[in-house]
Amino acid sequence: MQAAFELFLAQGIHGTAVTDIERAVGLTAGRGSFYKHFRSKDDLLAAVIEREVARCMQEAVAARAEITLPDDPRAAMATAARQNLVDHRRFADLFRLMISEGDRVPQLREIFSRALNSTDSLGDWIDDATRYVVIAALMGFHTFELTGVDAFSGVTADQFIEALVALVPDVRPPGTPRSSRSRRNPPTRQTRSK
Repeated sequence: MQAAFELFLAQGIHGTAVTDIERAVGLTAGRGSFYKHFRSKDDLLAAVIEREVARCMQEAVAARAEITLPDDPRAAMATAARQNLVDHRRFADLFRLMISEGDRVPQLREIFSRALNSTDSLGDWIDDATRYVVIAALMGFHTFELTGVDAFSGVTADQFIEALVALVPDVRPPGTPRSSRSRRNPPTRQTRSK
């Protein structure tokens, strides 16, 4: 699976033939050895993505267990944001693969979403609009980092996080719920009559 993941990153999913994977792991190409392990390249892709998500999440959970959040809510948010950015970097190869291959291989996004949801890692932060915006901003910063474009290189991660935390009006320690509203039960929209 690791060899296939590296080939998918280097050559693309469609650009990687089953024979390429067989050669990379020392199997005789074209003899059907691959099919003793997986029914298809799509099955292998799903297993690779699920394995990579699980590995990244395991590392993220272990790293978060080592963190002690400061008592000050803004300092705690900055610490949590720094760890979140580290977590985004941990997923960099998966993000690159989704960005480059997501349109050509639509099931890639579905596999990634399913694998991420199975880890129960999204937690309550996605039920809170402010935290959701913070996470999206950190993902955007990480995406700029991935591009390597000089126009985005003038701001360090610490500067970005400091500015982001300063923009949040109501800072509470991570893990503190803002409201009882759930993303699964959003408020109903009021429509104006003419």
